[in-house]
Amino acid sequence: MLNELSGNDPTCIDLHSDPLTQRLTGYSNHGGFWIDVPYMTELVPGFWFGGCESGLVLPDYIKHIVSLYPWKSYDIRHDISSALAVTMYDSNDQAAGQVPAIAAWVNECRKTGPVLVHCQAGLNRSSLVACSALMLNGLTADEAIVLVREKRSPVCLCNPAFERWLREWRPLSQLREIEIICQRVYTKGGRRVHLRVPGMKKVLCNASPAHDVWLGIGNQQERDRASELSVCLACRKRAGGKGD
Repeated sequence: MLNELSGNDPTCIDLHSDPLTQRLTGYSNHGGFWIDVPYMTELVPGFWFGGCESGLVLPDYIKHIVSLYPWKSYDIRHDISSALAVTMYDSNDQAAGQVPAIAAWVNECRKTGPVLVHCQAGLNRSSLVACSALMLNGLTADEAIVLVREKRSPVCLCNPAFERWLREWRPLSQLREIEIICQRVYTKGGRRVHLRVPGMKKVLCNASPAHDVWLGIGNQQERDRASELSVCLACRKRAGGKGD
């Protein structure tokens, strides 16, 4: 609305609200806890999460934005590399099946620039995705949950269903689970196997150059063969097992 009015009033002032200085206050839906937090919090370098309010200007260093709350949006006044909008609810029965894919996308974006993941208040939905992204990078659920609460607020993940899902989720604990979200990548000669998330250019372990690997077509014969091949040390560690 501000931009639309600006075009009609030659005397208007270019006003904006800074999400780093503006604060979000209120009571949480789960537990009724009082919150007083900034709209954006940096979780680890280049990885921001938080809330949103229409009229807040997205900082110009953010290159990727993931919105879990499409009912409000940042005012984007610079070129960004990507924008992903996903409708999620802060409810006990919100399905989490899409979370691993969103988390994998967040990690991919982090390779090329700062990322902001936001919901409405930055307590549950964005914390769920942020924790999942950290867990895909090797943190335990305990470590990820402690970090988001230390960085933003002890109220983060006050939705008990979200915290329970994170603690029960084992993103890379078993190869069978990995195969649901990853592709097998074979070395020449079939001597070892790597794993990679669909859409990522590099294998998880980054141990083999591209010309030394080939992707299977996913038929049953190849899956049977893959189950008999050794998995490289880095991928095995990510899977929570011992290296070959």
